[in-house]
Formats: sequence, C-alpha cells, structure tokens
Amino acid sequence: MAGSIAPNLLGTNDPDSLLLGRGRVYIAELGALDSYAAASWRDVGNSTAFVLNQTTEELKHQSSREGLKVTDKKIVLSQEIGFSLTLDHFNAQNFALLLSATRGVHVNPAIAGVVEQVAKYTSVVLGDWYELSDAAGNRIYGIDAADLLLEKDGAPDVTLVLGTDYELNLAFGMFRLLPTAVNIAAGDDVNVTVTADALAPAVNEIKGLQDANRQFAVKIIGVNPADDNKEYEVVVHKTTLTPDGDTPLIGDEFATMTFTGVAEESTYAAVAASPFVTVREHAES
Repeated sequence: MAGSIAPNLLGTNDPDSLLLGRGRVYIAELGALDSYAAASWRDVGNSTAFVLNQTTEELKHQSSREGLKVTDKKIVLSQEIGFSLTLDHFNAQNFALLLSATRGVHVNPAIAGVVEQVAKYTSVVLGDWYELSDAAGNRIYGIDAADLLLEKDGAPDVTLVLGTDYELNLAFGMFRLLPTAVNIAAGDDVNVTVTADALAPAVNEIKGLQDANRQFAVKIIGVNPADDNKEYEVVVHKTTLTPDGDTPLIGDEFATMTFTGVAEESTYAAVAASPFVTVREHAES
C-alpha cells in the first residue's frame, strides 16, 4: 500500500489513500526577505478545520467558423491557492490575531492609588453601574473593598456603605448604586478615593485594529487516522491572516475564530524552488 500522500506505485485500489483530516497548526512571523529560518513557530492550539482551495482564472477562445461555436483554445491566466483556518483556543495571541491587534499591559491605577476625586460621578442614577477610574480616565481593576471609599459629595461628605448603598464588581472595578440606597439619592454627586495597593494586578490588554499587516508562514503537520496516523507537512511560505466571519462570544457551543489567506509568492531564498506551498512526507512519518 502506498499510504498517506506517497505515490501509488501498484496501480491498484488503495484504501490507505483516504484522508481523514486531523493535525497541528503552527505559524511563524516573517522577517526580512520573507525569512522564517530563525523564527520560532507558535502552536496556535486546537484547529477544528484547515481547508485548502484553489481558484483558476481561464480565458477561452471559441471558433465561429461553423453554426455551433466550439472551444478550440483554453489558456490559464492565473491561479491562486487559498486556505481557511478555524481555531477554538482563545489565548491572548490568537485573540489578538482575530482583532488585528497589538498586545500590552494596562498599568492599573489601583497600584499607586487614587487621591480623592471630588464629584467624580455627577448626577448619579440609582440602579446603574459605574466604572472606577483615575482623574485621566484610566480604568481601575482588582481592588479590595477596604481600599475603596465612596462618598456623597456635600458639606460634609457622607460615606456610602457597601451592601446598603452600593455593590461592587471587585475584579473589573465597577460599582452599582442600589435603588434602595439610604445615604444617597438620584442626582447627587459621588466622590471616590482608592488606597494604594502594591499587590493590585496589572492587566493584560489587547488593542484592536492596530496591527493588520503582519505576515506569516503557516505550517500544518497533518495526521491521517485513515492511514495508521501517518503524518505529512504542508507549509504556506508567505501569507496574511485575515479574520473572517462571526465569532460568538456568547452562545451554547464552543466559540471558534476563522482566518483566511492566500499563498503569496515568497522571496525567501530557501524556498525559491517552491515559493508558494510545499507538501512533504517521508517513510518514517
């Protein structure tokens, strides 16, 4: 039996040539002259689909010499190999790819603390949620209830009571003024003070639509359970990963993200003999 993508030298029916798609997907960001020789390959996690497609543009010539026109010449004008990749692992790197984003760290104002801000929240609405932030509008996260002081602005100020006047989302730095609040009324102003906490967390941050033109090599090491789990390798040497379709952040199924791309011509010298897509297998795979 030939098996996997090896040639069938017997010229007979070969059930081992069936393919049931499984595999592992890696990407490497391209460097100068499309090189990825020194780049690390990042495993993008579980891929639920990797689909190749080919588009061909043709020009046909038809003879008009008889009553029935017939095609007497066909020329291929262009060909393009494309692919789609679907992932279901929502790590920070994949999420950044999905949003064409950069990644960084948001410096949490809770670490340094926030001095009293008078009338930070004006004409409040009971029952609504408010985000905690410093004077510049930088969001505060991961606070301890004991480090937060909320007061109704006045002469004198009136301290608000947790559970009586407001509730907290400590992790994401939000407070809600309760409709049944005793020490504050709709239309009042609220002052806020946050005591410094060196242990308050820094916050990982993804900034969408800031990095749309990164280029990668994409590699799949395919595994074929229809042929005793034999493996093969497919490499797209240069492509731009374009987010495609919907990604349900709320739903009843595991969410997925999909990317599409086309095999662009690579200038990387090591792949000059096959600058678009290369498929390889060997006897020990």
